[in-house]
Amino acid sequence: DRDVTGVQSVLFRSAKEKGTIGRKAKTEETAKAIRLYKTGAFTTAEIEQLSGVSSSTLYRALKEIDKQE
Repeated sequence: DRDVTGVQSVLFRSAKEKGTIGRKAKTEETAKAIRLYKTGAFTTAEIEQLSGVSSSTLYRALKEIDKQE
């Protein structure tokens, strides 16, 4: 038997050091979604279809922008 937990731990630490943990950020798509939202001409459902960004991601990004301002 292998120590799967130990192997996973080593692989996770290695990936974390390389910065390859998690999904790739949709920065360009999120920026597009924010621009569409700020026009006021689109519903969130339309923005999801046009940008490929979910409404929850859009609202999370808008919340971050508000925190920074």
